[in-house]
Amino acid sequence: MTEQWYNNKELFEMIQELKTEIKLTTTEMARTREIVAKYNGIREQIEACKDKIEAIEHQAQGRYSFGKAIREWGGWLVAIASFLYAVLR
Repeated sequence: MTEQWYNNKELFEMIQELKTEIKLTTTEMARTREIVAKYNGIREQIEACKDKIEAIEHQAQGRYSFGKAIREWGGWLVAIASFLYAVLR
């Protein structure tokens, strides 16, 4: 009943292998943290670009609306000016 499952040499080798695996895992975790930090930085840049694009789109929409208003109301302004000219003449 006092039979050992592993002898000392096998236990030592298993511990050494475990240490190596832990070092590899730690290295991989550090690399993963770097990648996540880089991803977060890229994501912030994308959000900033999206905000700039939206601002440019809003500005373009405003210019379009202003031009459309001039086209739609310009005829009325010319008609009123012509009417006033005809009445005052």
